Amino acid sequence: MIDDPGAGLVAAIEAGLAEVDPALATARAVLLGDVPALGADDLDATIDTALQVFAGTGEYRDSAAARAFVPDSLGSGTTFVIAAPGVPHDLRFGPNSSTRHRAAGYRELALSTSAAVRRDVDTLDELLQLQRLHDLGALTLGHRTRAALDAL
Repeated sequence: MIDDPGAGLVAAIEAGLAEVDPALATARAVLLGDVPALGADDLDATIDTALQVFAGTGEYRDSAAARAFVPDSLGSGTTFVIAAPGVPHDLRFGPNSSTRHRAAGYRELALSTSAAVRRDVDTLDELLQLQRLHDLGALTLGHRTRAALDAL
């Protein structure tokens, strides 16, 4: 655990990234914590898609990049960023972050707007929408999120 520098989200993320051993030849990802329907399989698929961007394979064969991002379901925010091994992040979280990450050279991952990694929760309405989708069997929420919803 590291101390929060107290200067906002980007500063906190950068402080965390600074603690990662630079000698590790691995991609470095940032996943925001407000994505309650995201499961391990969804995260694995997101990372696998990012690796295609880095390698310039699959649908990304003509658009390889060293950084990638996932916009939120509305298309304006960002839920996930990843940089190839040895490539520093240029974080742009905040208002209109998807546009700003794209302008900073991050390649948008081609994921469905219904992908769990795109479904962040910024409002109570968004949380209640996830609950409805969970109740319909369209996605899975973790037990803590369900408990929080039950307490409403």
